[in-house]
Amino acid sequence: MRGSNSSTANSSRFFRRESYISLRYRWRRKPCDPCSFGGHHVRVQAPLALHDDSKPEPDIAVVSGSFRDYRNAHPRTAVLVVEISDATLAFDREDKAQVYAQADIPEYWIVNLIERRLETFRDPGGSGYRTHLVVPEDDALSPLAAPEARVEVSSLLP
Repeated sequence: MRGSNSSTANSSRFFRRESYISLRYRWRRKPCDPCSFGGHHVRVQAPLALHDDSKPEPDIAVVSGSFRDYRNAHPRTAVLVVEISDATLAFDREDKAQVYAQADIPEYWIVNLIERRLETFRDPGGSGYRTHLVVPEDDALSPLAAPEARVEVSSLLP
C-alpha cells in the first residue's frame, strides 16, 4: 500500500472484499457463469497443490469435479484461476502468473481494481503465458473452459 494512511488501506480492503463477494456470488448464481457447466466446482481462497513446494491460495479457482473430490487432498490444477488485485498487482502479474503458467493452468484472470479492468492470461508455456489480454470495464469475455458463457467485466468490479 502506498503511504500509511489507514483510511486508504481500509478502503482498499473494503473494495477488495466487495469485489470478492460480488465475484463469488455471481459465479455461483448466474446461469451463464463459468462454473455452471457440468463437472466443475468453485473454490474460494483454498490451496491448489500445484507442486510439492507450491500451494498458492487464489481468490477463486474453478476446478474439475465436486467439493467432495477434495475432502482429503487439494486439487493439483484448475481450469481457471482468478486473483482480485489492488496492492498486489505487480506480484500477481509477474510472480503468480509465472507459477500458474508453469503449472499449466490454461487461463488466469486478474480483476484489476486499480485500473478497473480484467487482465486475462492464456496459453501457458515455458516461464509464463504467451497471451495477455486486457478487457476494459465496459466489455465482456468468455472463459476458455466455458466459451458459451459471457462475463461482463463491470459485474466483477465493485
